Amino acid sequence: MLSQLEGADAAAAKDPARVIDYLLRFTLGQAPEHARATLDAFVTANGGEVTGDMITGLLLLITAMPEYQLT
Repeated sequence: MLSQLEGADAAAAKDPARVIDYLLRFTLGQAPEHARATLDAFVTANGGEVTGDMITGLLLLITAMPEYQLT
């Protein structure tokens, strides 16, 4: 999932903030600040490390957002 991000910048795939931004842009076409803050809180509350489970959790939260449902 993150291979394009990692291909552009190897360190980016390990940075939670950049992963959040990438996933928001991938799914919504934009990265709204309120969505970014919510996802950042989720990552922080769950250890702050980018893992496969963390990516799954982020995608579940993003797809539950009204912005995603309306696209």
